[in-house]
Amino acid sequence: MNYQEGSEIQEPLRLRLATRSRRKKDMQVQRLVKRFEGLARLDDPRYRPALQSLARITLLLERAYEHLKTCESLLTDKGELCSSVDVIRRLCESQASLLKMMGLTPTSVLPNQADREIEAAYERIAEMTKTRGDDDDK
Repeated sequence: MNYQEGSEIQEPLRLRLATRSRRKKDMQVQRLVKRFEGLARLDDPRYRPALQSLARITLLLERAYEHLKTCESLLTDKGELCSSVDVIRRLCESQASLLKMMGLTPTSVLPNQADREIEAAYERIAEMTKTRGDDDDK
């Protein structure tokens, strides 16, 4: 029997390798999701799809950046900026918006704290005004 490359013998091996690779990538996503859940205390199943998207984008961004680091030049043969730079920029924007939406950036927390501080200041002013108003009546 003469088996050529891509024959029936080779096909099961390719499928097994593809399955292992897929499983490995799925495990990477699951590990990142668990890490994000722990950071933000978002272990509610409703957040799972957003956390999975964030994990996938993070892994894609890491891989794209590693590819870009190994490039000799960021310019193409025509002297234009390579398209990988734009891909990384868009992935960064997507990651940043998901991080902010999930409350995993310092700036996503600051507005809430600022609102509380402003409310506390208004309450103090109201108390002082009320106290001074009571003192004026005497």
